[in-house]
Amino acid sequence: MKEETNGEGNRNYIAVEICYSLSGGDRFNKAEQRAAKEVAALLKQYNWTINNVKKHQDFSKKYCPHRTLDLGWQRFLNMIQEELNKLKEVYDMKKIVVYKGDADLFAAVMVAQKNACPLMRLSDYKASGLKAQQVIQIGGKAEDKDRFATFKNAAKLV
Repeated sequence: MKEETNGEGNRNYIAVEICYSLSGGDRFNKAEQRAAKEVAALLKQYNWTINNVKKHQDFSKKYCPHRTLDLGWQRFLNMIQEELNKLKEVYDMKKIVVYKGDADLFAAVMVAQKNACPLMRLSDYKASGLKAQQVIQIGGKAEDKDRFATFKNAAKLV
């Protein structure tokens, strides 16, 4: 096997090929934008940063990806970073109180009123697709062995 096919890049990185680099034009621009989206998704999936993005040139010493390098490598990194920023968590609200069951509702109402935030049944919240920066759960947690304990824990939050 050639060093090139068994080198560091092939063993330790995920390769992304950008099509239409020879022809250029609109087809290449669209392919490059798609590559930026795919790379951003991989970065998010593996919790990597833009610093993990390498060029083929970094391993092979070839001027590759040539059209992207011609247009500017930093420009391409900026495209990836823009796409990565779009993938960051989007929150519908700052805070929400969720409750496990009807027996937890009274305590949950008190906490939601004190925090001036929405209130929702836990199962409905999970099914809704909504996101909050802080989720305050009342009931249904391991430390809530009985309803009185649930109420006491909720009272600490008021």
